[in-house]
Amino acid sequence: MNLIRYFPIAPNLNFLGLRTVFLGISAILVIASIVLFATLGLNLGVDFRGGILIEIQTKAPANLADLRSRLGSLGLGEVSLQQFGSPTDVLINVQRQGSEGEQNAAINAIKKELGDQVAEYRRAEFVGPKVGGELKRAGILATVLAMLGITVYIWFRFEWQFAVG
Repeated sequence: MNLIRYFPIAPNLNFLGLRTVFLGISAILVIASIVLFATLGLNLGVDFRGGILIEIQTKAPANLADLRSRLGSLGLGEVSLQQFGSPTDVLINVQRQGSEGEQNAAINAIKKELGDQVAEYRRAEFVGPKVGGELKRAGILATVLAMLGITVYIWFRFEWQFAVG
């Protein structure tokens, strides 16, 4: 059987000779990430910032572009839509509006705007930023514990120097 060889049997790739180039690229990417994080911050969702969460079921499969443009014209700030489950299920996230009265007014404006398309409003909730603080703490704790668990596993499986690295 005659097979064509696409790769040489003993490839001559100079990985170590190019290490300074790749380390430089990695350093530039790390510095760019830190600068972007410091200037722009994180794009936190409604769970962390607080806001309004509305779950709806539309009469026909949801046209997210149309819903986005209709809700964007209300002037409620950042509005994000997410389809889940069936094509008629939509989750609407609206940024925090201020007082409880303003939040209720925003919900009423959304219901008025979407009145003809919505078959059912399943839930409408106010999410406070305090919940976001708890989620941040829980997320950081979970990440740190996972990293420690991986380190301990590598420590026992290999050598402690590799675990630290």
